Amino acid sequence: MTQLIKHLWAGEIPLRHVFWRYAVGYGLLANLVTHVLFLALISNDANILLLVLAFALSIPYNVFVLVAVWRSANLYSGPKPWADLARVATVIWVLLLTAT
Repeated sequence: MTQLIKHLWAGEIPLRHVFWRYAVGYGLLANLVTHVLFLALISNDANILLLVLAFALSIPYNVFVLVAVWRSANLYSGPKPWADLARVATVIWVLLLTAT
């Protein structure tokens, strides 16, 4: 697992895998879980500190996957517009997931 994290952080995983699997797939799952937790805490009148923590729980993953996509796009050997599109799409995706 730590090797996978190191390879993702270094951009050594192919861009299509990092983008679709880790940014879109696991990103959606991680943010969905934290949103459900947040809503459960709200419905139970949880402490504001717990609410903030639940809301911010997915942010480290979002930043990590954004860096992973960015670095993987740097090493992408295919057409440059695809790498640029992956970067832009990931920034928008991470902002949407984090803000909602």
